[in-house]
Amino acid sequence: MQVHEIVTPFVGAAEAETSDWADFSGSVFCETDAPFVRRRLLLVTRQQVMGPDSDASTSTLLTHALLLSEYAASKDGLPIRVYVEKADSSGVGQLPQGHPHSRISPLAHALSNCLATLAAQCSSLSVHVFARPQPQYLFPNSASNTNKRILSDTKLTLWWVKALSLAVNRIQIVAQVQIKKFLLVPGQDASHALKHIADPSWTYGLGFGCFDSNPSHQKIESMPAAKLVPQFPDDAKTKGLRLLPKGATIGDLQEVLAATGECATSVTGFLGVFIEKSPADKSDSISLAAPANPDEAKHNAASEQHKASTDNENPAPAGEPENLDAKMREWSQVRSTLMSLDFSSFGKIETASATILDVLMSLKHVQYKCLDLNSDIPDSDQISSKTGQAVQAKSALAPAAGLVNNLQGLVKKRKPQAAPTSVPVSGAANDLQGLVKRKKNA
Repeated sequence: MQVHEIVTPFVGAAEAETSDWADFSGSVFCETDAPFVRRRLLLVTRQQVMGPDSDASTSTLLTHALLLSEYAASKDGLPIRVYVEKADSSGVGQLPQGHPHSRISPLAHALSNCLATLAAQCSSLSVHVFARPQPQYLFPNSASNTNKRILSDTKLTLWWVKALSLAVNRIQIVAQVQIKKFLLVPGQDASHALKHIADPSWTYGLGFGCFDSNPSHQKIESMPAAKLVPQFPDDAKTKGLRLLPKGATIGDLQEVLAATGECATSVTGFLGVFIEKSPADKSDSISLAAPANPDEAKHNAASEQHKASTDNENPAPAGEPENLDAKMREWSQVRSTLMSLDFSSFGKIETASATILDVLMSLKHVQYKCLDLNSDIPDSDQISSKTGQAVQAKSALAPAAGLVNNLQGLVKKRKPQAAPTSVPVSGAANDLQGLVKRKKNA
């Protein structure tokens, strides 16, 4: 499996508000300490053998997608805050038992690797998720795909707990890193919300300011909400802050969220992971790169013809200044093409995947990488209970062999009479055990 990663430059509010770039016009910015934002799109693909063995062909299919907003203090700086805007599956992501990614969703792996790379570069980083159930986010008409498994509200929140726990395990290879994890389920108290979470390191609440002189949970709730809580696009916290008077605390925000929008009608979850390096490590940049799996690289069609560059990035043409508008136009082309496609059936997903890969092949300006998705990430049972450090953790993302702008051979058109050797089922994240019970109204 592979991850196609497209990243925009950082832009300020004035540039975004006057543009028609996809995902930027009307954006909400963290104006106090992180007034610049960029978007990152991760597209996960897998190869599917089509037709009988005697006449088989291979198609590359989109299985998962993830859209992130990353906030920084300057255009040339590193992100200090990541908001997971949208995540989705197409319905063809289910893998055979025994496959390296069959136990944990490839989407969780892709997110874990991305966050681990960012955490290794930054002195501090926070990651935020607003978990709420929707039938589709990034794959149009995929809700009509009968093979897509759509998680319920409670299972979705628990899935995000598992996905972020996996990311924490991946990040913990960074020496001297401190990590705090928070979960808030509006309308539930701590005992109900944490009842089915086996990991005791999760704390109930929003967690903003948790590294300010290491305050107690009670002190966090008494801190001013407007000063500490960032406003993200399409996030109930942003809506809740607008309902509160000046001087309201984080505890006030937690209470009002239970009666705000979708939080009042279904189980939703606010998850936050806060990461800090020790002073000794803040000046060090730790590389997480590792060679690609040779067995996977051997079967990569592009690798037979080309050598990958170090980063698999689109380089700027020699002597040509960076063109922000050209990069953003390409970003908008990828996003508008994706949202115009049809993912309602297997055949349509195959056609849509070929279309979006053609667009990726044409990119010349915006940052784009193609990475092999491996699975060497430690689970919770591989973490030392004494130190919290990962017992083993190899890089789970390595550059895919082949130039990023040469994807020929990755997609082969399906023959008229060909059919999948086995009908793909559920593409959503792995089901989780247990449900979070919603607190009954008094």
